Amino acid sequence: MVLRDLVDHPGDAPASIAARLNLPRSTVHRLLATLRAEDFAALDAEGVTRAGPELVRMAGRLRAAVPYAQLAEPVLRRLSERFGETSLLVLLERRQLRMFCACSAAPPDPMRYNIELHRLESLAWGATGRSILAFLSQAEVGAVIARAEPSPGDGQPLDAGELTNALAGIRRAGHAITRAHRTRGAVGLAVALFDAQRQVVGSVALLVPEFRYKPRGRRAFIDALAEASAEISRAASGG
Repeated sequence: MVLRDLVDHPGDAPASIAARLNLPRSTVHRLLATLRAEDFAALDAEGVTRAGPELVRMAGRLRAAVPYAQLAEPVLRRLSERFGETSLLVLLERRQLRMFCACSAAPPDPMRYNIELHRLESLAWGATGRSILAFLSQAEVGAVIARAEPSPGDGQPLDAGELTNALAGIRRAGHAITRAHRTRGAVGLAVALFDAQRQVVGSVALLVPEFRYKPRGRRAFIDALAEASAEISRAASGG
């Protein structure tokens, strides 16, 4: 828990970590000392505890062992070059029923988005999350709904009925389109990514500023995303 918190909330003081994890401060200090002793954590020049060199080394090796991000990078670059928009690969963290952006590509246009990589986020909002959630089990969907997480874009509360209907529509259509769920003024379009066993593992998406988005052009976006998802899936499975 402390290690995860160091990664998700870099630079936070031990008191903040203790409060967030509902742990005694003495326990957090002891665990941080243990992590520092093994190089999983380190003190920077300002005396702030951050991820250590051993954690960084292991993360690099694990990334190399998981092919999706590496395989997706050239595919995303082509998507961004073709449409002049930001493209994303989002992966599912199934145990926690959350997702994270594994890699992205951006055009030279100044109207691009700053995407934070590897941060766990809700599956209930945005085309990226909903295109994944639509293909999870009813129990998993119920667990996500029960969290009742508000929109990270404008704070609107989660409507279980709206989400359930939206997921059914995504399963029928094979893609998700949302407006300003995560980023104000942006339209998200996403297609699910499946592994060789047809289990959903993530999604491939494009972010388009609302003023540039033309509904009549969505078919080209969706077809390109479907092709990108299939290409990544085939490459990951050795096909």
